[in-house]
Amino acid sequence: MDHKTLLRIDKVSAWLGIAWVITYALTFIVLGNNLPPAQASWTGQELVDNFYLPHRTQIMIGMSLAAFFGFLYAALSILLTTLMWKRERGNHTLSMMQLIGGCFTAWTLIQSPVLWAWSASVSGTEINPDLIKMATTLGWYMINMIYAITTMQCFALGVFTLADKSKNLIFPRWAAIFAFFSGVTFSTETVLPFFMTGPLAYGGLWNFFGAAVFWFAFFLVYNISAIRFLNKHGIEAPIEIGAIDEPAAEQRVQREAVATF
Repeated sequence: MDHKTLLRIDKVSAWLGIAWVITYALTFIVLGNNLPPAQASWTGQELVDNFYLPHRTQIMIGMSLAAFFGFLYAALSILLTTLMWKRERGNHTLSMMQLIGGCFTAWTLIQSPVLWAWSASVSGTEINPDLIKMATTLGWYMINMIYAITTMQCFALGVFTLADKSKNLIFPRWAAIFAFFSGVTFSTETVLPFFMTGPLAYGGLWNFFGAAVFWFAFFLVYNISAIRFLNKHGIEAPIEIGAIDEPAAEQRVQREAVATF
């Protein structure tokens, strides 16, 4: 591929990150009727009567779309990996940690809405409300309690941001504050099963709204930084340790070929 095509692909991937923030907020939060979410303390029947049945079609549409748009989180994560990869010389631990953390996070953003879409679709049928309660709770636990994979992504980006000694920085130094702080705020999700009400419940003021706000802010900061870098500097050629030894490597191959002949 030529340089312009590669740059165009990178820019599209970067803007897909912005698209994720907008579409996921609209589908998961607004259409999904998560302002606020259902109360963890509700029984199965209360959950069906107070949450799913009054907004059944809206929730089905919102969560079905959220399950689709969740993959956009992976698009930007992959782009960030390629940008980091070209700066890491020989050791790509941070970029791989960021990639794996971002892709697994994208999976949870898809998987949990699927459970909530199913819960809405079977509400008011012969399905036991307690099963709907189980699926709903499982969805919240899965999207929240496996936060460590997202924290890994945040910390990998934060460390890279501070360690990058290049003249043209991809991410500003202060962006690391958002990365580290966002990663740390998820730690309260560990106690999720112990709180059915209050700020630490899965629909609580902190464990839902607080963590989400900082996470979206972290994502936007790195997303916008990537767009600005691509617009200003384009794409960089990969820099590998082995690149400086190419002449020697070529001579070695030639010697081996002659010896074999």
